[in-house]
Amino acid sequence: MLNNISSHSNINYPRDNNKFQSFQLQTKHVIKTDLEASLIFNISDIYYDGSLTCRTSYRRIEFSLKGFLSEYTGELCMVGTSSSYSSRQGNLLHLTAVLQLSGVKNSTITSLIRGTLQSLSSVDDPNYFEPISILMFPEKN
Repeated sequence: MLNNISSHSNINYPRDNNKFQSFQLQTKHVIKTDLEASLIFNISDIYYDGSLTCRTSYRRIEFSLKGFLSEYTGELCMVGTSSSYSSRQGNLLHLTAVLQLSGVKNSTITSLIRGTLQSLSSVDDPNYFEPISILMFPEKN
């Protein structure tokens, strides 16, 4: 049932000319419809430090998630947390989020799994982040 996302889905894409991001969804434990997983975002940022030297920084944000899969609808819903340093403010952020994916159960090689990762913090909270849309191909074994 979860073979489509059982090991990981890894997407690399350019956000702009100097940034590349990827994400992985790795399932850890599956007991019937109860799931534990990690959602990992890898971000690299290429910049110039004022001279002609090019620098690259790497960041990783990993959400630890728990939730369930509806066998009837094929929808996945998980909630979880992550701790990450803010590159803008330099302080530790405690992120809470809900991950919702559709098309997990009935995905085929020609279909897509789609969903969102949304912050559970209020808009005025420093831990808030804009919703992240997710679109991925199912992984076939």
